Amino acid sequence: MQKESPVYFSKFFIVISLLVFVFAIYVFFAISYGIGIVNGNSMAPTLKKGSVFVYVKETDIERMNIVAIKNKTTEETIVKRIIGLPFEVVKIKEGVIYINGEQIEDVIDVYTYPGSNGDCFVLGSNEYFVIGDNRETSVDSRTFGAVRREEILGVLVGN
Repeated sequence: MQKESPVYFSKFFIVISLLVFVFAIYVFFAISYGIGIVNGNSMAPTLKKGSVFVYVKETDIERMNIVAIKNKTTEETIVKRIIGLPFEVVKIKEGVIYINGEQIEDVIDVYTYPGSNGDCFVLGSNEYFVIGDNRETSVDSRTFGAVRREEILGVLVGN
């Protein structure tokens, strides 16, 4: 009867351990993070078309976060900036954004852009107002309305 060499068992153990480790990292990443590619120019100059992004799932959402959203109609992933939070009133007038009547500090220079005629948006308990940084071309909450929390996939890393 021939015995197996201890070297064979240690190499086998190392390979199996490495495979288990890689699989565990993959599962952790798939559960906690997502990845996508910017499809258009609605977030320019912050994010350019073709940019790859990573987002964190199941995290708190704050004003000015950039988020990945599952588009209701096309089922594609879009990227927008959070402006309005649940139970807030968003008003855009002459290029200035107001939350509950108070002007907010915006990341974009003030100028007139679509949706700037004084429209008011009242957000519900689970709704967010999103807008693209390229305000002139972005299709966002000014067009399709509020985004529900379950449509938000996560907050982009590093923005």
